[in-house]
Amino acid sequence: MNKLAIILITGLISYSPLFAQDYKIDVNTVINDLRALNSVVETGTTYLEYSRRVSDTKIKVDEFLRKYENKESDIKIFVNDAINYYITAKFAWQVTFNNGSGYREVKNSIYWKKMEETLKKEIKYMEPQPLWQMAELSIVSIELLVLMNIYGRMER
Repeated sequence: MNKLAIILITGLISYSPLFAQDYKIDVNTVINDLRALNSVVETGTTYLEYSRRVSDTKIKVDEFLRKYENKESDIKIFVNDAINYYITAKFAWQVTFNNGSGYREVKNSIYWKKMEETLKKEIKYMEPQPLWQMAELSIVSIELLVLMNIYGRMER
């Protein structure tokens, strides 16, 4: 997604009367946190740096989800999906360093299976890239929901 679209989305969040002010700010923040992690992935990183960034982002996502645990929202589902794809990617990447140790656990994880189901194919090699693509898809879904919410169609 290009920078202009991100600026447009975050700007529209700020002016929407359909979001409570705190929620608007927090959704904007969690989108930015997930986008920052995505930028690290896109530009290339080491496993150790990626692992640290995933942990930092997970803390922020958990705070958001805890704060709005009683708010029914499709946005929360995609926020949770995005971070869990990044976490599963971390474990998939780790398998390559551990001579295959942990392969079965990752292969049987909820988010690996969800990825294969969405892509409609079995991924045989442990690699983070398809999971990163799924995380990106979740982030784009959040941004689309925000746009739809601004026009009053989705938020419950």
